[in-house]
Amino acid sequence: MEKSVSKKNTGENISIQAVMRFLILSLIGIFLFFIPVKGTSVPLVVIIGWARKALGPHMLYNIVFWSAIGLNLSIFLGKVVKLEPFAKWHKNETMSQIILYLVALVSYICITLKVGSEEFIFLDKRIGGEVAHVSPLIFSTIFFAGWLIYFVLKSGIVEFTGTLIEPLMKPLFKLPGVAGIDALSSFVVSPAVGTQISEEYYKENVYTRKEAIGAATSFSTCSIGFVVVMASIGGVPEMSGVMTLCVVGVALLMTAIMMRIPPISKYEDVYFNGTTEMKAKEEVEGSLLKRAIVAGARKSEEFSIVEFIMNIKTAAKFAITIVTFMSAIVIITLTIVYHTDLFVWLGKPFEYIFALLGLPNADLISSAPVLTLPSLTLPVSAMAGLDIAPQSRFFVTLLSIVQILFMSEAGNAVMNSKMKVSLKDIMILFIVRTAIAIPIVAAISHILY
Repeated sequence: MEKSVSKKNTGENISIQAVMRFLILSLIGIFLFFIPVKGTSVPLVVIIGWARKALGPHMLYNIVFWSAIGLNLSIFLGKVVKLEPFAKWHKNETMSQIILYLVALVSYICITLKVGSEEFIFLDKRIGGEVAHVSPLIFSTIFFAGWLIYFVLKSGIVEFTGTLIEPLMKPLFKLPGVAGIDALSSFVVSPAVGTQISEEYYKENVYTRKEAIGAATSFSTCSIGFVVVMASIGGVPEMSGVMTLCVVGVALLMTAIMMRIPPISKYEDVYFNGTTEMKAKEEVEGSLLKRAIVAGARKSEEFSIVEFIMNIKTAAKFAITIVTFMSAIVIITLTIVYHTDLFVWLGKPFEYIFALLGLPNADLISSAPVLTLPSLTLPVSAMAGLDIAPQSRFFVTLLSIVQILFMSEAGNAVMNSKMKVSLKDIMILFIVRTAIAIPIVAAISHILY
């Protein structure tokens, strides 16, 4: 891929006002997304918590429910009635996506109207109850993160950071320097936010499709705060600090590997606008820090209060689309988990692999790698009440986190993005990540135990 670079300049045409705007907006973005203010919670998480408490779970669920109705109605108006602007909004929607939106709507209606018995899918606390609980939480996270992420994307901090760490990111991870923001966003907020940032970079022609998919599927781990929750559920709360370091280390190591092998290495290196060439940019003379400041200051000129306010609509659209899609996937996969033995059969080969790797209780944890696919917490929850050695509990918990592509959030967020990643692609990526992660995580568990 060729890089188009214009002639050098000194960057002296950047005013003090531009630099100050860059600094102020960047500090706001950094504060909102990356600075813990309440335990391990950053301000964004605190704001989301306030909103959830103010609205209450019932009101949040109703917002999701009526939004799902609105989404399906807008698809009907766009696809059947051909009414603008609905037709424009849904022009890229596939038939499989539309079917899943309908499945989600039917599920919400059955859950809301309490259709069937308590053992029935939609009223089963493990299935319908899980969707009713999780969907409002994810909706609120995606909405507020999608709105406030404007301070990160338009402040210039992305360009500043990208310029500084480009010399490191390219040779190690085959990604632009801005990928560092992706990783940080997932580690401190949530997988959906990391995926959302990857998609925005792709739409703004910062990432190619290959780079966007690579970043979204490699860096979208659960947040550091949730690592502590996972360690607690998994029965190894005393290892949460060590596990956090392991998550970061394994995620970075696996990114370096995944970017160099299929399927990611085979994706097209093409920007969202269809070109294979980076848009022209001026190369500024001076130190690396000076070039980073100039890049940040220039980007901050794009910040607009009006656009920031209008971004509420974009964030709401993105949130309800992701959550509706996710709800259908979760309903289907959890029904398979709890009403069939499919995942038990799929997990059987892992019993022999885990035994070869010297992991205790291989028979009791054999289903863990496949249980992560529908939901991140399923593998660790499945260990409750079982007599499983601490080493294997640590192994299952860490493996579940670094597999990343669980369908209740990260996987479906990637599938429903503009990166055009199919369910088949997700499955292949999930299998490859799992195959690479198992020996790495097993080795770490042996070192620690």
